[in-house]
Amino acid sequence: MKHRAVIIVGFVALALSFGCGGGSGVPKGRVELEIDWPTRGRYVPNYANSIVATLTVSQTEQHTLTINRIGDPGYTASAQFTANIPVGSHNLDVTAYTQADGQGEAVAAAILAVGVISNQTTVINISAFLQTTIDHLVIEGQPLSVEVGEQQQLQGHAEDASNNVLLIPPGALTWSVVSGGQFGSITPDGLFSGLSAGTATVRLAETGAGVQEDADVVVIQPLPFIAFERDNDIYKMKDDGSGVMPLIADPNNPDSDPAWRPDGSKIAFVSNHGPGEHIYVADANGSNITQLTFIGSVNVEPAWNPDGTRLAFASTRTGTYKIFIMDADGSNVTQVTTGSQDDRHPSWSPNGSRIAFERWVGGANEIFLMDADGSNIVPLTSLGAITANPAWSPSGSLIAFDSNINTAPYDQIFSINSDGTGLTQLTSTPNSSNIQPAFNSTGTRIAFSSGRDGVHQIYVMDADGTNQTRLGTSQDNEYDPTYGPDP
Repeated sequence: MKHRAVIIVGFVALALSFGCGGGSGVPKGRVELEIDWPTRGRYVPNYANSIVATLTVSQTEQHTLTINRIGDPGYTASAQFTANIPVGSHNLDVTAYTQADGQGEAVAAAILAVGVISNQTTVINISAFLQTTIDHLVIEGQPLSVEVGEQQQLQGHAEDASNNVLLIPPGALTWSVVSGGQFGSITPDGLFSGLSAGTATVRLAETGAGVQEDADVVVIQPLPFIAFERDNDIYKMKDDGSGVMPLIADPNNPDSDPAWRPDGSKIAFVSNHGPGEHIYVADANGSNITQLTFIGSVNVEPAWNPDGTRLAFASTRTGTYKIFIMDADGSNVTQVTTGSQDDRHPSWSPNGSRIAFERWVGGANEIFLMDADGSNIVPLTSLGAITANPAWSPSGSLIAFDSNINTAPYDQIFSINSDGTGLTQLTSTPNSSNIQPAFNSTGTRIAFSSGRDGVHQIYVMDADGTNQTRLGTSQDNEYDPTYGPDP
């Protein structure tokens, strides 16, 4: 279906001569039309490929002429109406179409008057009278947003004055950035790239028609990913619960205990790919899985040091759980805790000088601190309860953990100053546990696993315990959240 928006743009005033026309009856003449295809500009768009002209002599007499573009580069084409036209002034309706033979979209139009002279051929170049039917442009999908480092194909289209979509070729519309170029760039065909957080204003233009439309694109800092265990596989999702995808999935072996390297390039985890539980490392996308530990039947709970060069972990290779440290490639394994008690869940301080861990003492777990070489071990808590899963805040001022103090058998999340003062309960859900806290890179949010929904799901909350929000919708148990770095 063709969409039309006719614009009256001119009047051709030609002298009229009413001679005998070379015979009896009504005097007649000829009308020839020219079109300057080479212009391919405003008046004849570069995507116009045919002209249809209708000359109206009377209510009962009309004559139609079609001129097709032939070849490129263009030329001045001409053609005559086949019939002789009665002398006088007649209306000429001209429309340019995107396809040959008057097919496709009407992209330019004009109505003008033609004076026919007896026994003469009236030649009219219609190029200067045609004007585009594009009334305005529309940028689709607003409001627009793109993450830093991501690309998005923007879409737009042209409409006539009646808001009918004009299906002009994509190349007829061009994109540019008119402000905020430090935040984003765009190719002429509309591929927008987010450069830094801020707002860029883009422009969609049809230069031949002289129309344009602007829109803002908000470039946002992408949310960090949280890796977590779901149904014995490692998944990841964004901090708002979007973008859930499997990261390490092995139907034959359970995977758990994910830990992002601080720069986000690697992820350590525990798996039963071989005999026993061992620590593996993979690229951030889950590829290039490499086994790091081989000794003992249980090696679990890996934790990266701040510069990503070493991993602390818990292992039963000496009988009970002890804390060990190894290089990031699995070499140079060193035992840093000793004794008959179980030591588990190491967590490095932000400056790398100390390690928090849980130790079984007196019928309960407590959180202890030690220097990174295993010296100067001191208790941080003395709650007389099951207290586990310590996690340092990025500032080093707080340590979050879970404990069932006063809430046994259910665990809640607590925080405490790194000097042992300021114990604060952050969660309180009756008849359900909240465990395994993990700070984001700014220390403003804590991810954790909560059983309040009948199954354990990943939640996030502000560091003071407010705004507790469930991220996922799965009905599978989810554990061991770990934040990646801010992108």
